[in-house]
Amino acid sequence: MRHLICTFLLFILGFQTANAQFSGGINFGPAIPIGKFSDIAGVGFNFTVESRYALTDNLNVGMNIGYVRNGYAKDLRNGVEAILSQEARTNVSLSTARYSAIPVTLVGEYIFGDEELRPFAGLEFGAFFTSNKLAVEGGGEDARSSTAIGLGITGGALYEIADELDIMATIKFTPTTKAIDFVTEKRSFTYLSINFGVRYRLDF
Repeated sequence: MRHLICTFLLFILGFQTANAQFSGGINFGPAIPIGKFSDIAGVGFNFTVESRYALTDNLNVGMNIGYVRNGYAKDLRNGVEAILSQEARTNVSLSTARYSAIPVTLVGEYIFGDEELRPFAGLEFGAFFTSNKLAVEGGGEDARSSTAIGLGITGGALYEIADELDIMATIKFTPTTKAIDFVTEKRSFTYLSINFGVRYRLDF
């Protein structure tokens, strides 16, 4: 991953011009589990901090760093509490039952048009640092972490509300390799996110 980032930065430097444009932003919204992940996880949330460098008027490259969190599916949480209560011979409640991921990805993004409203499509690739954590009220927890490789396939639009400021809306499909350590098997952290945010542009 470190070598990939270094190569990416050198690629950007090779395209620098006297009037470079950088932008940064943040977006957030629900994270909806998909596929086998939906069997064990409920709807959660995600947010992303992003940076972009404009290679041309329509082509951006950059990096995203985010956080995704989904609680256990209701049936799974009830089942885990029932098993733990039977083993402990007393009522056991979970204070924490969640999956989380910190994605660190490189991004390519193409923007269509140059009007106030500008649709765009993007593709990202990188590492997802995932965790599965259980904690029991009154003490005791189990946390398992691993790393996955994932993609982000994004469609959205930017709307200019000031000279340097855009608001944006996106929908993103994110599949990963299998990573979540769930008892006897690993599952992918696959979700669909619908996000809203802002992006601020800087010219140098």
